[in-house]
Amino acid sequence: MSIRNKGRNRNDAIEKKICPNCSGQLVNRTGPYGNFLGCSNYPKCRFNSKL
Repeated sequence: MSIRNKGRNRNDAIEKKICPNCSGQLVNRTGPYGNFLGCSNYPKCRFNSKL
């Protein structure tokens, strides 16, 4: 798998609101710096992404 395909698969997973690290569900969260997508398996999985 090429680097380009890895990035594309990661972006596809985020668009479908699936965590690319653990396959958990990504949920909208609010923090001190604004809104972001965070993994529902927090604190076990610490993945997050800007909206």
